[in-house]
Amino acid sequence: MPKPDGTYQWIDPTVTYAPSGFMPSKDAGADALLLKNDQGELMKIPEKNELNVTKYGVTEKPRQDGKADLDVVVEYSGEDAIEMRDDLAPAAETARVALLQEWLRERRPGAALVSNTIENLQDVEKPLIIKMVIEAPGLITSAEGVLLVRGCALSCQDSNPISHGSRRYPFFLQRGWNEEETDTILPSDGMKAGDMPPPMVARSEVGTLTFSCAAQEDGSVRCTRQYVARKTQAPPAALNNVRAMFDKIVEADRTTVAFQRSNGTAAGGN
Repeated sequence: MPKPDGTYQWIDPTVTYAPSGFMPSKDAGADALLLKNDQGELMKIPEKNELNVTKYGVTEKPRQDGKADLDVVVEYSGEDAIEMRDDLAPAAETARVALLQEWLRERRPGAALVSNTIENLQDVEKPLIIKMVIEAPGLITSAEGVLLVRGCALSCQDSNPISHGSRRYPFFLQRGWNEEETDTILPSDGMKAGDMPPPMVARSEVGTLTFSCAAQEDGSVRCTRQYVARKTQAPPAALNNVRAMFDKIVEADRTTVAFQRSNGTAAGGN
């Protein structure tokens, strides 16, 4: 579609839930046949770095039975929102619940979805927001009166996805990723946080992770995790660096914050 300045507004009609003017990553830089009256012109669709972000806001409440109650707000923007709307918008209510339960199983095995609400599902010009209440195992370890609480609840890597074998082909990221998770851990009654674990950074040719925790004035602890991967292509020779980055990501995602009775001390660790 031509614009007044002589450029074109490209629209992919196969992408149902895209906001106005959004350029899907699969289209950016692709060849296209532009029809002008009775003539056609082969041209390249401009590259456009769209903002694709998923933000997890998690409040963790440790329980006496070793599980944690999670109040979760997930906000999707850009292509992340498009992909979620593709699944959720056409589905019936029961099917949406099943989709969210599967989403949760992939991120926190054994967790139970207690309730959920979805906002802006049909309004593609706004971020897609999903609010959930979750019961989650596997985030708390109790030993000799000390509670060790994981600082990452949902966007974590529990194992390295890169194999130890040799690699012949490049790493190819068709689109960028930006995942942000902020976990606020509330102390149990009569308990306080010990020393904070050290911050961590992991990076390679395909992405960067940062992780840190900080004590808050109200006695809670806030841990922040951000993983950013740009649209890129990295050579097979980057294998060792990429694998080492994911090893460090797994280490960071296993970081715990220690809580002990107010009259004792405890140190955070991994």
